[in-house]
Amino acid sequence: TDYPSDTNIESIVLQGVKEVEPYTFKGCTGLKRAEIIGSELLNDYAFDGCENLENAVLGTKLQDTGKRPFRDCGKLTQVGCLEGSRFSYKDGIIYRTTENGLELVECLENRGQRDGGTGTIAVGPEELAGVATIKPEAFEDCERIRSVDLSNTTVNTIPEGCFRNTNLNTIIFPKSLNVIENEAFKGCKADPTVVYFNSNPFRIEEDAFSPATDEEIIFQCAPGSNPDDYAQKHGFQSEEYVNANFEVSFWNLPNYPSKEGRERIGGVQLVKRGEAAIEPDTSELKCNNEAF
Repeated sequence: TDYPSDTNIESIVLQGVKEVEPYTFKGCTGLKRAEIIGSELLNDYAFDGCENLENAVLGTKLQDTGKRPFRDCGKLTQVGCLEGSRFSYKDGIIYRTTENGLELVECLENRGQRDGGTGTIAVGPEELAGVATIKPEAFEDCERIRSVDLSNTTVNTIPEGCFRNTNLNTIIFPKSLNVIENEAFKGCKADPTVVYFNSNPFRIEEDAFSPATDEEIIFQCAPGSNPDDYAQKHGFQSEEYVNANFEVSFWNLPNYPSKEGRERIGGVQLVKRGEAAIEPDTSELKCNNEAF
């Protein structure tokens, strides 16, 4: 579909437009500043191809966005979020606050770019703490990013097209991961190592990994896990994730054999694979029906 564009517009302020339709400002190559003040929804690819857009402002009425509203906006490095807005921005990544935590909306394509970009070529883990969901295509075409560490997130799903056409060397998944959707890693131009950080997603779509080259994809995962089976089926390399950590807890059951009223003894221990947890002191513990 061809969308009309005005190359003479340099600045816009959206006040009374409740919903910005997909591709509304596609190809407005003269646009340098956009303020989305009164709109509630910024749809898919709203500013697609606005190659000279440098500054965007997201207002307090904006509730949600579609996919990659700032796709192919190569000069956009400043995204201001007004006080009270549910959106935030840092180092090339736009986030939205939801009832369930942060949603990663879009990573701008110039993330990690040495000249005229923002942020580093490594994403996470600290900066992604609190992220619970990721929008489809969020990292697509971010060709300068080399690693993404999601281990501090509670992400359940890697959505469709999330890392399509990237040059990732390493992606580390959280233990909360359950699903990897269609074309999530299609067109990866490098040889990514995919680390399943104690995760065992029950569904990995058939075309989730479709590299554009013949480079090898390496899965680091537990033997016999779903990712291991997927790797064997699709001819990927599979290595045991030897640095896996496990959360270990000890419990006191004062009403044994009932679990009612159980109490955790000490804190949760993070134990590396192959190592033993430290047994807590239980000398002062007794069952309720034990004679003193």
